[in-house]
Amino acid sequence: GAQRERCESQKILYAGVLTYLKGAIHLVNAFARIARDFPQAELVIIGHEKDKAYAIELKAQVSKLGLESRVQFIPQVEQQELAKQMSRASVFVLPSLSEGLGRVVIEAMATGMPVIGSCVGGIPDLVREGMNGFLVPPGDEDILSQRLCWVLEHPTEAREMGDRARNFAESFFSTEVYLRGYQQIFEASQTYRGELKRAPSTF
Repeated sequence: GAQRERCESQKILYAGVLTYLKGAIHLVNAFARIARDFPQAELVIIGHEKDKAYAIELKAQVSKLGLESRVQFIPQVEQQELAKQMSRASVFVLPSLSEGLGRVVIEAMATGMPVIGSCVGGIPDLVREGMNGFLVPPGDEDILSQRLCWVLEHPTEAREMGDRARNFAESFFSTEVYLRGYQQIFEASQTYRGELKRAPSTF
């Protein structure tokens, strides 16, 4: 089922527009630091190439690091497909240098995924250090790579972190007026997560 798929997954996910301020290049560089130690790990970058020059630079960096087979670029997708991608990943990363509410953080948490986010904008209001994810200084590739390493080395703890993230997202949404607009991401994620509660642990 989806949960077993996630347990065995070493997929790191980013979703957001590709611009300098979103900091995706720092995620690519951090991933490069751990790629050799985790040969099964892959990085999926979903988003609209809003800044074409930046997107080209990002892909050039992936090539330079020899990671073309490990980093996948996916154009902007519909909400349901995003929920599906999120449900298959083991961690969501938002390495922004500047950020507003960080709404995508809540969407990722809603699918039961821990989040690594920069401590900028609204992200620290959502990510509780060590509880539902990790906060990293913006642009700090060293600490980001350490956090990625921890998540991949501790899948059981990371899954528990993801459960707390989902609980946080549900309580957050229940207090927000736009709850209905997000109902579909919950429904889609539940569909893809399958028999979560009834499935035996793979650990």
